Amino acid sequence: MYRPFGVFRTFLALLVIVQHGHHVAPAGWVLGRFGSGTLAVIAFFSLSGFVITEAAVRFYSNRPWAFIANRGLRIVPQYVLAVLLSMAAILICSKISPEIFPNGLVGNTSEQIFSPYNIMMNIINIFPGVRAEPPFVPYSWALRVEITFYILLMAGIWLNVLAPNNGIKIFGTTILAVFMLYILGIGPSISQYIPIFAFGAVLYRVVAAPSVASYLTLGALLSVSFYICIAVTLPEALAQPFTIGERSIHLLIFFGLMLAPWWLATCRVGPAIAHLDRRIGDLSFPIYLQQYAILVFAKTFMPVSYTTFIFVVIAAIILAWCSDAVVEAPLRILRDRIRGRSLQNVAAVHNTVMAPGSLTKPEAPQTTRAC
Repeated sequence: MYRPFGVFRTFLALLVIVQHGHHVAPAGWVLGRFGSGTLAVIAFFSLSGFVITEAAVRFYSNRPWAFIANRGLRIVPQYVLAVLLSMAAILICSKISPEIFPNGLVGNTSEQIFSPYNIMMNIINIFPGVRAEPPFVPYSWALRVEITFYILLMAGIWLNVLAPNNGIKIFGTTILAVFMLYILGIGPSISQYIPIFAFGAVLYRVVAAPSVASYLTLGALLSVSFYICIAVTLPEALAQPFTIGERSIHLLIFFGLMLAPWWLATCRVGPAIAHLDRRIGDLSFPIYLQQYAILVFAKTFMPVSYTTFIFVVIAAIILAWCSDAVVEAPLRILRDRIRGRSLQNVAAVHNTVMAPGSLTKPEAPQTTRAC
């Protein structure tokens, strides 16, 4: 069945722009102080855990290299385009109005930004262990986290091929050990996102094969994810003097965004709605990446105002549509070949789900409801 996550994904991307709106909005801009963008990225990670786990189960159960190739085709071309657009935006703006650099949006001079070393590092900035300073796309840190998750999941698929009976157990135990090392202060900081991705993966299990154990695990992971959010990811923002009402908004955003996919995953929609939802969802990734180039132009040439913020939102959507048409659309046929089927036809041909514990055993169809 098709899961209508598309509009939700694009809504998350727009929440990121809301947080970054303080660069171009008046001083009274208060929406950004709720950390909506960071919370949206956390929800992105959780949703990715669900979607990519399901993809691994349904399409790549014995094909780890096909899995990583398809994810690479989704991530890398859009990122390269975002780097080129950001480079062009910074270069043009620095030539026309050099006096505004550095600023809160572009924190370095053009000489520092366009050094050969920095350009080279930015090209590979989304890969684990690499960090370009300054980055052409400051929000690319989230892609680095995503790609790390993809590599780990590819390893999980590979282990399942080598050891069908114990591969998933070995994989899960290893991931848990890595997170415990982080808790002890000796693991990489990127490990803080493990429970968030794991929440999405276990949510898929709850939807596909619910059990008492899966519900308990899901609740534990949600609690750990919430702790990581307030203690590690957003401690400075949450330390501000908020009222009880504002704290309630924080809780609503976090738990609402984390739990919304649970409801959406069981919704049944018709072909027309599914097509529209998918097309809207296709804009989420380029909106997230291309917003920076728009913000640079807006901050350079437009006055600080709510009108400027609205312009940024509209321009980011238009640029995302263009980048999807130029970069993603031509690659869809290749990605469909690697996947083994077109996503357009998944809802029509998918009548059973696979047991998450085995990656190979079919299970009874899921219970869904009309939404």
